[in-house]
Amino acid sequence: MRNPSLSWSRASLAGIGPSRGLSFSLLALLVIGGLPSIALPQTPPQGSYRDSCDDIEMPINGSGYNLKAICQSRRDGPGREETVLENAQQCVGDISNQNGTLTCSRGSFLHTCVVLALDSQPSGYAITAICLRRDHHTGSKTQWIGFPNACHDLVNDDAHLVCQ
Repeated sequence: MRNPSLSWSRASLAGIGPSRGLSFSLLALLVIGGLPSIALPQTPPQGSYRDSCDDIEMPINGSGYNLKAICQSRRDGPGREETVLENAQQCVGDISNQNGTLTCSRGSFLHTCVVLALDSQPSGYAITAICLRRDHHTGSKTQWIGFPNACHDLVNDDAHLVCQ
């Protein structure tokens, strides 16, 4: 026996059509496929930037969420700057206001890079890697040469290794 609540007959669909403002194919798409997902703005993250920034928003961009705010640009001064931190969801740890610019650490390059080689050289170590770009596509081979203890962190900045 068929479940009456789950069966639709042609007669029950006959009254739905272009004259009612909704085509059968659109109705079928909504019933079978569900509604499309909609990305909504996120709640801005916590961080020390909140002590010197106002009008904080987190609108969506093409690949993530931007953190947008109006921040104090000089310590104890009247200057205020609108600043945007792109892809703020990638930040690890504190987000801070550095003289009117939102900044954060993107975390270790090991999360978004594959190390191809690690060589010892007179000027330090040479790290050769392939890293993801901000758009999540693979970047070209990149290399960083230096002493690891000179960096707070070695990060992937749009497929380039950067000492921070």
